[in-house]
Amino acid sequence: MRTAADLVTPIREASQSNRPLAGLTQLQSVDARTSSKSTAMEQELAMVDLWDRMGELFGAKWLKQYGDTDSPAFDTWSRFLSDLSAEQIKRGFVNMLRSFQEGKPRYLPDATEFRDFCIDLRSYGLPAVNAAYREACLAPSPKHKHKWSHPAVFHAGVATGWFELHSFPTDQIFPVFERNYSELCRRVLSGEDITVPVPKALPETVSVVLTPEQNQERMASLRESLGV
Repeated sequence: MRTAADLVTPIREASQSNRPLAGLTQLQSVDARTSSKSTAMEQELAMVDLWDRMGELFGAKWLKQYGDTDSPAFDTWSRFLSDLSAEQIKRGFVNMLRSFQEGKPRYLPDATEFRDFCIDLRSYGLPAVNAAYREACLAPSPKHKHKWSHPAVFHAGVATGWFELHSFPTDQIFPVFERNYSELCRRVLSGEDITVPVPKALPETVSVVLTPEQNQERMASLRESLGV
């Protein structure tokens, strides 16, 4: 079993004092690589800590399902959550515990479900992907007038296709919706403003420009009706 101590590697600190200007670019490159390694190390340590906490919470069930930190499951989870920060992973565990306190059944989450806890969609008003999928499938028409839980659900439905959502079996269309919704959630989390478009109202009257020939025909018809 790997421990946190096994994953910690010394990071040498380079002093920038009394360095020639010509070497500044190289030093900045070294600093960037050092920062990247430090972030990766923090993320991996957070994964080890998560694995330990999951083992304490679920006991033998966790080890039976996923194994220890040297198991293929640990590597799979680490790769799947590799784009998240150490803080997000820690927050995911806290959010999972909060869901249990709110009365949700305590069960072993898979990597996808735990990722939802890490991203903390609720703080952005975003429903979980399963709830978003149900909402998109059941929303009445016209879609733009539905009171969506979040605009990202509407746009995920548009990207997936309303006809496809209503016609295709779940095992075929849900992965498509999940991919589209995940991308929209990423955009929302990055600060992008996503709103439901409001269609332009039709004018009360519609003006049609007639050709000269049509005007002559209309005048002739009017004279004939008036006996002129």
